[in-house]
Amino acid sequence: MRAETPESYGSTRPYSLPRALGDLVGPTSGRVVLPRRIYWGPPRDFDLDVPAQRRSYYAYVLNEAATVVDLEQLLDERLLMETWAELWLPERLRELWETAFPVLARRRATL
Repeated sequence: MRAETPESYGSTRPYSLPRALGDLVGPTSGRVVLPRRIYWGPPRDFDLDVPAQRRSYYAYVLNEAATVVDLEQLLDERLLMETWAELWLPERLRELWETAFPVLARRRATL
């Protein structure tokens, strides 16, 4: 008799998803300070006009947002589309978003 293998946290971790990408109406430029519930390390401010900082900001929000409201207020549809293919994300998180929003998968495939 073989013991069942416990599921990893990564395979069961809940992630939030917006209802539609158009609901993402967050900031599009300048410096943004993330709330501690999303990012707790210093510095907590990110300059969205600097590509490397924008990628970090988006990865933190996608990974740590516990609510749809956080996603809607902190992310922007256009910036997400532009940044998506360059983000380091857990495989399951990327799969959930690309399944819900196939345009993201197509965007990544064309780059």
